Amino acid sequence: MFFFIKPMLKLKQLFEKKLSKTCHGKENKAFTLVEVLVSSVILAVGLVIIFEVFLTSLDIVNLFNNRLSAQLFLDEKIWQLQSSLDQTSGMFIPNEQSGIVSISGRDFKWQLDMELVDLTQETFKVAARVDWTEGQKQRNIKRQTIVKSYFSNANPW
Repeated sequence: MFFFIKPMLKLKQLFEKKLSKTCHGKENKAFTLVEVLVSSVILAVGLVIIFEVFLTSLDIVNLFNNRLSAQLFLDEKIWQLQSSLDQTSGMFIPNEQSGIVSISGRDFKWQLDMELVDLTQETFKVAARVDWTEGQKQRNIKRQTIVKSYFSNANPW
């Protein structure tokens, strides 16, 4: 029985030694409240920055989506004008066209202004513009092009 008591005493001394060190704070491995609060603040600031970047990128994607929709609409209006010019051979086309179109739930105000460049060639200068509101800002896209009737009765030579 003597050989069991000696190891037990050593174990007891070792346990008391560990207990006394942790009670006095010399070998304390736990986090303090200040460390937890500082890490929580750093984590919160990082999350706020990440969400701000994410929301800003969503606004930029929305802006470019609206800009692309406006550009495609302008292209379509110019092609429609070209088609109507070919069909009517330059007759009965108004000098100004305008309207409002809704694309993806957003209202776009458009305007086409035509100016005759050459009557013999039936060539027109077209100024196209689309306006819309993006949040608090007023946005617009402008295009200018030359439109010619290809199926006119005018002599190209």
